[in-house]
Amino acid sequence: MENKRISAAIILLCSCWGFVSISLAGEGTTRDKGSLRGLKGIAVLIEPISPAAEKAGLSETQLQTAVERRLRRARIPILPESEGSAVPGIGDLCIRATTLKPFIGDYSFYIEVKLNQTVRLERDEFASEYTATTWNSGGYLGTIRAGQMSGKVQEVVGNQVDEFINDYLAANRM
Repeated sequence: MENKRISAAIILLCSCWGFVSISLAGEGTTRDKGSLRGLKGIAVLIEPISPAAEKAGLSETQLQTAVERRLRRARIPILPESEGSAVPGIGDLCIRATTLKPFIGDYSFYIEVKLNQTVRLERDEFASEYTATTWNSGGYLGTIRAGQMSGKVQEVVGNQVDEFINDYLAANRM
């Protein structure tokens, strides 16, 4: 029985280390408010949710609705996903809610909110346009019981979206 506990603890630690590695290997926190100045609106993109997280009560539709509601309250224009990066001056607000369910114990989760915009290299006016992350929440790593999945993930996503809203409003004060 003790060996099973040790194995479960090792699996959980490895799972968490994988999320930390994702966080450390990512872009890190990019909170350049200047990159939000003049942004005409955003499209909200929710990355696919794992089947295990959906089974625990989390859904892409829930997150999409909650994020768009916050943005509308802040009077930030929202465009359909299909128009996001195709329209000049529009960014894609990408929400990643990655979850991992080990064999035993709580879920591990990683939440990240980032804004991608179309950019062009300053040194080459004829260069192609690229998509780059110009604002990033830095991510959040945690653990949660299955029954609390939806509420906690929505709370963390909401806090990160609020950070984006505050930076957007600060950059676009009239």
